[in-house]
Amino acid sequence: MADRVAEMEAPPSAQEAEESFWCLLEGLEMLRGFGLYLAKCDSEDVRREVTRRAQRILEARGTRLVAVDLADRIDVFDALAEARGEGPVVLFAHGLERPEGEGDLLRRALVGMNLQRERFRDELRCPVVFWLYGETLALLATVAPDFYDWRSGLYRFPPHPVGQTVLLEAARQLAHLGPHTPLPKQQAEERLAGLGDLMVDLGGAEATPRTVRALLEVLVRVLHLLLDAGRYVEAVALAEKLSAGVEGLHEPSLAARAAIHAGMAYSELPTGDRAANLRKAIAYYEAAELAYRELGLPAHRAMALSNLGSAYAGLPTGDRAANLQRAIEHYEAALRGRAGDDWSAGLALTQHNLGAAYTELPTGDRASNLERAIEYYEAALRVRTEAVVPVDWATTQNNLGAAYAQLPTGDRGTNLKRAISCYEAALRVRTEAEFPIDWAGTQCNLGAAYAELPTGDRTSNLRRAIQCYEAALRVATEAALPIRWAMVQINLGAAYADLPAVDRSANLQRAIAHQEAALRVFTEAGFPEYWAAAQGNLGEAYCDLLAGDRASNVRQAIECYEAALRVRTEEAFPHEWCQTMDNLALAQAELKALEAENLAP
Repeated sequence: MADRVAEMEAPPSAQEAEESFWCLLEGLEMLRGFGLYLAKCDSEDVRREVTRRAQRILEARGTRLVAVDLADRIDVFDALAEARGEGPVVLFAHGLERPEGEGDLLRRALVGMNLQRERFRDELRCPVVFWLYGETLALLATVAPDFYDWRSGLYRFPPHPVGQTVLLEAARQLAHLGPHTPLPKQQAEERLAGLGDLMVDLGGAEATPRTVRALLEVLVRVLHLLLDAGRYVEAVALAEKLSAGVEGLHEPSLAARAAIHAGMAYSELPTGDRAANLRKAIAYYEAAELAYRELGLPAHRAMALSNLGSAYAGLPTGDRAANLQRAIEHYEAALRGRAGDDWSAGLALTQHNLGAAYTELPTGDRASNLERAIEYYEAALRVRTEAVVPVDWATTQNNLGAAYAQLPTGDRGTNLKRAISCYEAALRVRTEAEFPIDWAGTQCNLGAAYAELPTGDRTSNLRRAIQCYEAALRVATEAALPIRWAMVQINLGAAYADLPAVDRSANLQRAIAHQEAALRVFTEAGFPEYWAAAQGNLGEAYCDLLAGDRASNVRQAIECYEAALRVRTEEAFPHEWCQTMDNLALAQAELKALEAENLAP
């Protein structure tokens, strides 16, 4: 009677069927080895729909789904074993979903399954889903009770394909992220794979305003997932479609969300013209900021303002100072919008970005700018703790160190010791194994701080700087990171040139070699400022070099200084111009004296 009662149950709703689908999928993914799953379904169309969706999702996660046709087969085990193949696999067995009235063939197949149940468990070693009609399910429980009792789950599906409303709800649930919560890349890819089939099915949705709005809402979430997965080209394409789709819907909240994500897509786009991409991002962020302002959503508006600031800060064209001033204005407006929100990650990010903008700002009082930067970095570190967000904490520590290292006011030794403390803290997280590029950057900063440290033993400080630079070169190679490699070469050369060791001549020869190596990357046309710095350093090294022909060394120094002055003009770089002119004058005076000595009788 139990089976008869089961047959009289009302068919599952479409929503219940959707829940069955995801429960079945979760069970298949968790299982290792043989597992028996029974899927009760009286519709071939629904079976095909579920099989297609499951295949797409499972294969995106590295598991093959093989559909096996058991129609007219009595040897069910042999048919499944032949289809299994190698690697992770799930078998979907079709052909048993037929009523008992088709004859004795079905009964014989089910009895055979019961007799060979040990082989299923011991030799198949993979999950198997048997699709059954209601009558077939009852027959299985009757003639193959031992096999039936091994079931890991029984899942019911409706007699008709899942409707558009339920598909939309399923897509919403699958794409749900919470408020602006990023997912790890792998999880984002998995959700996108699961959404793919749903979105195909939704393509034929009836174009009512309600359905269109619901579909666009799901697509906004898909756009978020694409960003998390790093698929920026696809994200931009979807963003443009969404931009057109939300027009005329009179849904300002949806339009604002779409605009925010579109701005993020263009901000991260690695292809095309960088400035043009950021201009498009700015336009989208401005639209979102306006919408959130009109909706009276200050936290959302603060997010749009913070993103606007980042876009202006990254803009590679136009007046750099003006761009950074615009970025600072937007960041500070975002902070005002977050009044009372003292512990959010968004607040800390905005404070960190403000610190970076003030550090880079080329106008105004330099000391005041750096003091503001330090204040913002230290405020960010009240939220960005090493225990909770170690990577963000290390980034802010590194930047705080750079601000202290550049601070022109206060005690220079104290400022550099604070910088060193920040860099060494950052290196607790930025290890060579886990974050090699960031590690190398912080090693370079630490080396520069030790090289400039005016307190303590000068030789010891320079040796420590050289160790940091040489460590960074394990990652920053000429082939992999040529610009950073060349910058380290300049710094290494300067450290060796300053080293007051016994073998002064050998150290100066090393200094010259490092500066000349940097000039392989830093050409006058491509990197004029760095090229001029290397030329100036070369001039100083040759001027100090006593080994070899002294007059020849001084002539070489004069050539380097004159070359540097092609870039270091009085108008563009007054401080560097003055220093190089002084060095040139000293070198010319010495050369004149040496030539006079050689002419003397």
